[in-house]
Amino acid sequence: MTDEWQVAEGNGWIPLKGFGLINPRRDGFDGGRQYFTGKLENDEYATAMGPGISGGPDTWEYEYDQPFYMANIRGEHCIEVEISPLGGGRYAVKYRPGSWLNGGAGGW
Repeated sequence: MTDEWQVAEGNGWIPLKGFGLINPRRDGFDGGRQYFTGKLENDEYATAMGPGISGGPDTWEYEYDQPFYMANIRGEHCIEVEISPLGGGRYAVKYRPGSWLNGGAGGW
């Protein structure tokens, strides 16, 4: 994986080359909350950390167009991610290699 932003688009499980998969979605409750579930290539659920991140341990709530980190449970394989809505239930997922800031997860 290069250090440059890469972009993947789609709906459902979206492949992130060199990392695994992400499944962004929203619900209709309270005007729509955004959620995602991430998996690594070995099928391990990803953990997440960032200012707009809450929930877990498998499914996380996030905010559109706000960067966050997603990694394996030990924080050894980490990417920085931004998710944007495209309309029609599709999403654009920008990602690049990142550095896990500490051993925790959730908001900071």
